[in-house]
Amino acid sequence: MNYRTFLRVSLLSIFIANFTQAQSVKVYFNKPVNNAVANGTNAVYLNNTFDDTIAAYINRAMYTIDIAMYNFTTGTNTSTIGQAVNDAYDRGVQIRWVYNTSSSNTGLTTLNPNIPTLGSPSSSQYGIMHNKFMVIDINHPDTTKTITFSGSCNWTEQQIINDYNNIVIIQSKQVALAFENEFNEMWGSTGI
Repeated sequence: MNYRTFLRVSLLSIFIANFTQAQSVKVYFNKPVNNAVANGTNAVYLNNTFDDTIAAYINRAMYTIDIAMYNFTTGTNTSTIGQAVNDAYDRGVQIRWVYNTSSSNTGLTTLNPNIPTLGSPSSSQYGIMHNKFMVIDINHPDTTKTITFSGSCNWTEQQIINDYNNIVIIQSKQVALAFENEFNEMWGSTGI
């Protein structure tokens, strides 16, 4: 782990350690979960509804959505996500999308062409943009409405339905700011 990664992980750990009761973390899995060993809030098994859950959070957005997604492909279960992003854009939500250029990302063709997207550099010196997160309403006047959406799941049919994956939803302005800083670094600015 290099110093920069260590610093980010350390800062995120501090943010998480300072959660208040008004903040929450929800963890969802696309395969059955054994909660017998859970200590605290149980994880939830979403049986073939990852796409609906992702779309539901996008549908809540009022101001901004910043998406960093390694791969987003077209398909039955991913069309719900693409439609939610387009609907948000039509509602006036500002959307920015960073993606990995060496992945297929065929789902990007289903988005409104006015939604700004940015592919990661594809040189061997850069590697891959393997992030999977979304920050919703970073500057919402009610900080309880700011959401960070992350986890292991790419937005592909295989990842949503077949592969073992999770979604982690964090309601915390502090955590959202850490992810937003990372997004802005990849995007190259804080603007559209």
